[in-house]
Amino acid sequence: MKSKSRFGISGEDAFLVKQSRLLQRFLITVFLEFGMSARRCAELVQCREITIYRCKKRVERLKALTDQKRTGRPPIFNEQIGLKTISCYCQMNPLPGCSRWSLRWAVQYLNRNPEILGMSISSSSLHRILQFHSLRPHRTEYFLQITDPDFFPKMEHIVQVYQNPPEYLFCFDESTCLQANERFAPGLPAQKDSPNLEEFQYVRNGTTDLMAFLRTKTGEVFLRCTPDHKTPTLVRVFAEQIRQQPQHAELHYICDNCYPHFNNDFCRLYPGRATTINRPLYGRQLRLTDGYENQGIGIVCGHNNTEGGPYF
Repeated sequence: MKSKSRFGISGEDAFLVKQSRLLQRFLITVFLEFGMSARRCAELVQCREITIYRCKKRVERLKALTDQKRTGRPPIFNEQIGLKTISCYCQMNPLPGCSRWSLRWAVQYLNRNPEILGMSISSSSLHRILQFHSLRPHRTEYFLQITDPDFFPKMEHIVQVYQNPPEYLFCFDESTCLQANERFAPGLPAQKDSPNLEEFQYVRNGTTDLMAFLRTKTGEVFLRCTPDHKTPTLVRVFAEQIRQQPQHAELHYICDNCYPHFNNDFCRLYPGRATTINRPLYGRQLRLTDGYENQGIGIVCGHNNTEGGPYF
């Protein structure tokens, strides 16, 4: 526990903990001076009664609320050694083609090369040093570099559209290459101390693409399953969806910047494009052998009739 407090809490957090302890002792001392019982004082300060008695003895013996100066053992890994350890673990590649170390691998390397730190180190010490500096080099997250010079004006425009949505605003997105798998045996329902069971072997019946339009005003979804997501297919689905809208209605669509979305044929059908926030609609499996398109349309109809509602 001592090592955890030395490496696991930053300087700012340690200062806040120290201040909270002083405040707690000050309140206990004031309550006791006004003749309050230890049990009542513990309820107000939200601590145990033994803490009240210890604080009372501390004040009587030391005449102070602060801790006494402790000697303690000087730290083995000082700041300079900690920085060397971080530099080796976070900035060096272990081998060509390897992106990161493991703790045990790094410890073995550092102990085989003592000239790096000047001393040996254990896995727990390396972990505490990384934890003290809030470093997690084993975790990786993706980011997308902004290359469009007009990204921020487009972003502001999209945000304004979402904040003041027109009557006929549709969010469009497609989910490509959905696998239509069929299990060898039907699944078993959950029982006591047992989750849902599903057969792990399956037959692949091909893939399909799903295109969906969400009307933010009503929450209704228009869905079509297609064999591909090429420009002619996209134009056909968009034209079908447009024909279902009022003839003189002003339609607004928000979609991502995938190549088929700004093809010439598509732009002639409906000019304009923008970016969108993708919304996952369904997590249900479709099977080609059971008529995947009918299943998808059935799911959407159930959503429109029961769960549909305004998104703003």
